[in-house]
Amino acid sequence: MQKIVVSALVLGVCLFAAGCANKSSFLSMEKPPAVEATTEQVRSCQYVGEISGKSKLRSPATSAIALRSAQQSGLQQAGAKGATHVVWVGKRGGRNPVALGKAYKCPR
Repeated sequence: MQKIVVSALVLGVCLFAAGCANKSSFLSMEKPPAVEATTEQVRSCQYVGEISGKSKLRSPATSAIALRSAQQSGLQQAGAKGATHVVWVGKRGGRNPVALGKAYKCPR
């Protein structure tokens, strides 16, 4: 019985997070303008600048989703700067998830 209650609670939190997610979040079906990359992949690309993606999801129960939402926000931010690729240099979960990265413009 307790497992059912916990499962229902987790499902409820996930559904709530899905309903609260903004358009540029992890749950969006839109393709972000920039993509994740490794340092090796951006070796011959032009450095654009640093980005800092943040998530509006604050619950510790959704920390993995919130961190991914922060990364999606960072990819959107990079695209707005004209970048095509992002190399993640740091991330922090918890109540204020943040994804830190370096943005690059690469030939497509």
